[in-house]
Amino acid sequence: MQAMMSGWFAVVFGTLLAWFTLAGSADGQPVNCTEPAQAVRTIWANFYINAVREINSPSSTFYADIYVNYEWFDPELSSGNSAFLDRASATDPAIEFVNGRDIKPVFIDYLPARTNRDANIRVEARYAGTFFANFRFTRFPFDTQVLPIVFESEKYPCSKLVIRYQFRRPSGEQSRFFLSQEVALNRHVESSLRLNEWDIQELKVTERIRSLPYEESQWSQLRIEMEIGRKSGYYVFKFMLIITLFCGLSLGVLLIDANIINYRLSIPISLLVAVIALNFTAGQVLPRIPYLTFLDIHINTAYLCIILIAFEGIAGKILVLKNRQDIVTMLNRYTLVTLPILFVAVHVIALLTLK
Repeated sequence: MQAMMSGWFAVVFGTLLAWFTLAGSADGQPVNCTEPAQAVRTIWANFYINAVREINSPSSTFYADIYVNYEWFDPELSSGNSAFLDRASATDPAIEFVNGRDIKPVFIDYLPARTNRDANIRVEARYAGTFFANFRFTRFPFDTQVLPIVFESEKYPCSKLVIRYQFRRPSGEQSRFFLSQEVALNRHVESSLRLNEWDIQELKVTERIRSLPYEESQWSQLRIEMEIGRKSGYYVFKFMLIITLFCGLSLGVLLIDANIINYRLSIPISLLVAVIALNFTAGQVLPRIPYLTFLDIHINTAYLCIILIAFEGIAGKILVLKNRQDIVTMLNRYTLVTLPILFVAVHVIALLTLK
């Protein structure tokens, strides 16, 4: 019985071991993209962003015009002395833009390599089209966004082709294959490039592996990320400052005699309607999102303050009718102090916690 159990355990263990081995392989061969073999072809890529425009917040898209140069060693190709190579005789790495839509090549030229790396062919290409991003607006209008341009081979997995940044700066053991580094804007971005609503803050290049679990494959990617910060002045002066002034005006209601209830109610209600109108106008700028932005918190805090002042006016009138003028005076003083502190505290907490 013990021998049978031992034999059964060995069969199960061997089956599981074989299954896990094959699960991480392609065509029966183990795939380990973190340590590429010498047979893996390395593509050395470089880029230059010529233009970025049409940054669309509701659809999280942008238009980009980009030059891409990449070179590699093709053992089946003899470059000769020609300035241009025969494209049909060269191996096409089949570069595609993962997050692109309707990306059109302006030109693609095959040329002899010109760097000191082990390469004999270079491709110079220019592409233009719409790219998808993943915008998040929690800190709007003080938000920063990332404009990604991601490309990989649509034909060769990372067991056969690896894409690397041409000017990579290795640092440490992990950098032999994986890399994430900030690069100089003046080297990779057109110097005259200006974005109407945004400031270009930094540019980063990342080498990474994308795994596709449904087909158990892995693909080498080069990810270019341009970080941009929104110019918030328009929203601060057109919306936030005016709403803050409305809150300040509502505090002036506390200086009106508690007996004049019509003024102590009509002024906060009028200011509340004005804030609602501004909120409606601001809502046209952003897409419908399932979370609050910093501007939403600012407006909601203004709602709260104005409504509290209106209720304070009602409470003051009731206390006057009960001959409790002393309590009305004390309530006005506390409201004048606590509401501004509440307003500021909510904004500070929102700035510190929103990501």
